[in-house]
Amino acid sequence: MHTSELIVRECIRELVARYNSSGDSGRFDDFVECFAADATLELSEGGTSTVYEGHAGLHSMLAKARDDFIDDAAVHRGMAYLRHSATTHVISLVDARHARGRAYFNVVRSWGLDHWGTYVDEYADLEGRWVITRRKITIEGRIAS
Repeated sequence: MHTSELIVRECIRELVARYNSSGDSGRFDDFVECFAADATLELSEGGTSTVYEGHAGLHSMLAKARDDFIDDAAVHRGMAYLRHSATTHVISLVDARHARGRAYFNVVRSWGLDHWGTYVDEYADLEGRWVITRRKITIEGRIAS
């Protein structure tokens, strides 16, 4: 493995970590900047999928998630806590400017494990900055809170 490939892999791992930490901390502009302007994000659970397109679509998804999170936290005694963790992240380089990735994720809330699943991604280097161009999130299981 060449040093350049290691650098690309580390840039992509940092991108996924930034995606998770930005979303968890409510830094939604930083979250959206993890994506290309024309990116798509597909959210799939139980055979139903919703696709969000571009930065505007991502902002609309985040507004709904924020409202759901606030309502949910109020139900659980005002304990607003959200942590996404990505694991077993496998990255395959397509060429010098494109890659694919797959990772498992789990989400912990104030009461414990909430849900888990997989990210299946496509990435691109846009002017020296790695971004997500396509992400499919599949929620594979959920704990009833």
